[in-house]
Amino acid sequence: MKYDWRDVASTTALIVGTVAIALILLRQDRLNLTTLIPKGSRSQPSTTTKLTSSLSPKEAVRQYYQLAPTNKTAALSLLSEPWRKAEQSKATSSANFWDLIDRVDVYALKTLKKNSQVATVKSWLKYYPKGKSDTSCESITFQLIHDNQTNQWLMDSASDVVQKMNCDI
Repeated sequence: MKYDWRDVASTTALIVGTVAIALILLRQDRLNLTTLIPKGSRSQPSTTTKLTSSLSPKEAVRQYYQLAPTNKTAALSLLSEPWRKAEQSKATSSANFWDLIDRVDVYALKTLKKNSQVATVKSWLKYYPKGKSDTSCESITFQLIHDNQTNQWLMDSASDVVQKMNCDI
């Protein structure tokens, strides 16, 4: 049986593509960074989002904002103990900010400082309120601490909050 070069090229491309996808999926699984995001939403994870102890400081900030609008309990686990307690007391005493937010796009992150115990990450965020078409943007600088017991980066404080009319860096 004779094969046309185009058939061989197509088959080779299919095999290479399949292997590449398999390697990407295996790498994701090995790193335990799988986040299942519903179709049509860039930043809103499903309730099956896996939290891992190996997130980088930037990944911890991103995951917090993915979780906060839909899974506040999981999001709180990414905050340091003092900040977590403060947020929990706010949630019980008044209307929760996150109940008003549909999703948040983290459109940029920059590590300003990092060593083995502390990190400073600047984030640029775009908020989508529930039931409204308008959005708001802000930049926030977060200080994170590394919890050696859980091997997890925790958001410890926020500073330099700047509200913006447009979402630029």
